[in-house]
Amino acid sequence: MIRALSSIVASGMIIATFGQASAVFAADDDKALAGAWRVVSSTSDGEERALPVDPIFTFSKGKVVQSMTGVPGAPDAGRVQRNTLSTKLDPEKSPKQIDMTYPGDPQTKSYTQPGIYKIEGNKLTLGFASFTFPDSRQSNAKQPVTVKMGDRPESFDGKNGELYILEREKK
Repeated sequence: MIRALSSIVASGMIIATFGQASAVFAADDDKALAGAWRVVSSTSDGEERALPVDPIFTFSKGKVVQSMTGVPGAPDAGRVQRNTLSTKLDPEKSPKQIDMTYPGDPQTKSYTQPGIYKIEGNKLTLGFASFTFPDSRQSNAKQPVTVKMGDRPESFDGKNGELYILEREKK
């Protein structure tokens, strides 16, 4: 009986320690991500895409602020966009995982975009699931629409989903 209780207590301590280690690794990556990163290239399903003007991702603990001006020649050209998203890191997965949650707005329900990430010095690579908005978003729908989300990418090849290469902004 005592041996069984000791095993249960030891298992609980291992699980608790593992949970604390996960939190430490996530905190370490939160620190490594902290600051401003400029998007230098972007692909969607393997195709290079035009970058918006001044695309910056600024990370701080548990969130990222995306700021950019619309892509030249596109309908949103010249319009400054700024989105604050919550982030959740799981650095113990391989590849490391990141989830970005977009807040809802009058046209779109809140959604989480699953992704992967790697930090190599001053270079950050982000891969995200593809997503689509229903056609009703373009019309004046009375209710927010639900975004259709693809699967989390398994590699950084950029063939399935979105791939961003970012460089740390110099201070």
